[in-house]
Amino acid sequence: GGKGGFGTLLKGQSKQAGAKTTTDFGACRDLQGRRLRHVNDEIKLRKWKELQELQQGQQRQDSSSSSSSSHDVQSLVEQEMKIMQTPSGVLNWYLMVPHWASDSLTGKQASRMQRQWKHQLQGIHATQDSNKHRQMTREQLYQQSIEDYVTKGTTLSTQISSSISNAIQQGIQRKQQEQEQIRNQKDTNNNKYN
Repeated sequence: GGKGGFGTLLKGQSKQAGAKTTTDFGACRDLQGRRLRHVNDEIKLRKWKELQELQQGQQRQDSSSSSSSSHDVQSLVEQEMKIMQTPSGVLNWYLMVPHWASDSLTGKQASRMQRQWKHQLQGIHATQDSNKHRQMTREQLYQQSIEDYVTKGTTLSTQISSSISNAIQQGIQRKQQEQEQIRNQKDTNNNKYN
């Protein structure tokens, strides 16, 4: 064969059964000469900012309400999926798929990627929720330990102050008794000599 046979050979191999589907098109260039990876990254950055705004709004709602339910997490995952939806069906690829690869990406593969992505998002949110719950539990235990420490300290200080006051009263009583005994001895001595 002459020139150009290699591209046809690659295209033919991609259509064979069991061939690995290419989903990374970042090294390709557009008609202006820019790498598609860079153009896609700009779009990803805009989508990320939207997602951050969504998460901040959700955190504000969570702080105003006492707890987040699994329904809230599911709705957040659905909103993230809607924001991160790609027209190509390839995860994190917001540009169109090159024409030489569009035949190899079937609807089944795209929907399978979407399901995997949704599962990953649910796992991430479940991890975040469990971390948040663990942190709240840790803070509650810390507050409880502080309260226990203060309670024990106050009871101990009242016990100590009462025992100190009892000891002081007993000391005063002994001193008074000793002084009374000394006076009585002086009186008896004075009575003997008088």
